[in-house]
Amino acid sequence: MMIPIQRPWIPIALLIASCGGASEPAPPAVSTVGAEVPELRTGEMEPLVAELLDERVAKVRAEPGDARAWSQLGFALDAHMLLAEAESCLGEAVRLDPTDFPAAYDFAFLGTLLPRDAEEVSERFARASTLKPSYAPVFARHGDYLFEGGEVAKAVACYESAIAAFDGYDYARLGLARALLESDQPAEMKRAHDGLERLFETFPGDPAVATAFGQALSLRGEAERAATVASLHSEAVAAGNSTRVPLLDSLRADILSLSRSTASNFQRGEKKLRKGDLAGAAIEFERVLSAEPSNRTARLFLAKTRIGLRKLDEARAHLAVLMEANPRDADAHALLGQLDTEAGAFDSALDHFAKVAQAARPDDLTYRAWVTALGSNGRWEEALFRLEEWESSSPTHPEIGYLRALASHNAGQTEEARRALEAATERAPNHPMRRQVEQSIGR
Repeated sequence: MMIPIQRPWIPIALLIASCGGASEPAPPAVSTVGAEVPELRTGEMEPLVAELLDERVAKVRAEPGDARAWSQLGFALDAHMLLAEAESCLGEAVRLDPTDFPAAYDFAFLGTLLPRDAEEVSERFARASTLKPSYAPVFARHGDYLFEGGEVAKAVACYESAIAAFDGYDYARLGLARALLESDQPAEMKRAHDGLERLFETFPGDPAVATAFGQALSLRGEAERAATVASLHSEAVAAGNSTRVPLLDSLRADILSLSRSTASNFQRGEKKLRKGDLAGAAIEFERVLSAEPSNRTARLFLAKTRIGLRKLDEARAHLAVLMEANPRDADAHALLGQLDTEAGAFDSALDHFAKVAQAARPDDLTYRAWVTALGSNGRWEEALFRLEEWESSSPTHPEIGYLRALASHNAGQTEEARRALEAATERAPNHPMRRQVEQSIGR
């Protein structure tokens, strides 16, 4: 159990000033000496990374008095984890243009990642926050830095400032609640408890929320409820609900998106693919392949984005490359089978699906296309067999019952079709397939 820390509670107005956000103009940047252009060994870097950094270094050398050139170089260096070099460039950008908020903010943030004097880092955040007090993450990031350094009262002020800038900012509310748990004052402890209870309702799978809420309950002597929270958190994670409280720092996200390393591109591509951003995912996977043409997974994912974007010829071209490298590639066969089913080339599709079955268990999309191709060729008994296989791997999939009803009807199994339809409508009464199947089997 955490022991409450005894600390004076400073008037909030004074703390707000320490966190930045005052209405006075920003003071000039600390540095008054021009920075050196960093010497980078880009010849040892990945080609796309080297190209980006060489281009931005050249701009700085051509226009050393251009603040934007320095900030753009700093952001690119930051994206590729060259943090000290990035900090130097951003410091020069801020020296040349003290009103450049993105540069000032990233300059402050980098101070939290490098061994820098805490007061200096706080001064950087204060300057940045006066430039754009409406950008809540600048206060939240400062609050995190202060909280980790034991400056709890000042952290509270920063989180309060973030919430004042954006009332719906759950990330700042989480930070505030965690900081308030350090208080020994009942009113502040209640604020923390109430805030965490609301957050846990929305984010039960976030370990930071669950841990803090459990701590708040333990401090109130509610050990049973704390155990219940831990159990509910585990259940949420097991059910696939691991959504975290979002930081919503679009500026840092934009900076990190500059990375041209294949690992970063691949990770961003996967994330965009999961979110349905097919065009964005395609760009990332293309960048991976430009550096690693033999990266099978990136090419497979790129083919999937092309299918989703209805660029089917391009998808087939990428799949052909995979098939040339490995004629037994089950994933490539699955996608080609799906494409052939859609195009009405059912015999070709069935050949692909047969090869998939020899290597791996098909996924839902593949099974759906396989059953469609079999039915289109009048092979209803085999379609029913594949539906049984599909159900064994996806027992709750709502389409299987409706497809079984349709296949049974076409196979002349009237009673089986009726039972399958009843089971399907009981499981998924509002599924869009229901009306179509009912009309098809004459019910």
